[in-house]
Amino acid sequence: MGSPAIFECGTSGEAAWESVTRSADATLAGIDLNQAQHALILRNGLEVEVFTVDHGASQFIRQLKAGLSLTQALESVEAFDLSQTLALLISRHAITHLHHKVSP
Repeated sequence: MGSPAIFECGTSGEAAWESVTRSADATLAGIDLNQAQHALILRNGLEVEVFTVDHGASQFIRQLKAGLSLTQALESVEAFDLSQTLALLISRHAITHLHHKVSP
């Protein structure tokens, strides 16, 4: 599994894409294209998985990718559901190991 990618869309592109790909008679009715979204994109072999995440989770994942510790990442982002985010990352093999860092 490669490194997870986080994207912030100025429009609800993930919702529009999901609407179109899930149904043969799909329309974009009811989707606010002016509503921003955050998406976690993971690649598992040849499959690409896209998950909608909230802004806080997006910030948290970006901080982890930048090398911050769990504690530092948590302290620098807005509120989000940590257990749900970690469960998603672990279950999809985006987190494969943890390093124990001792604070100075």
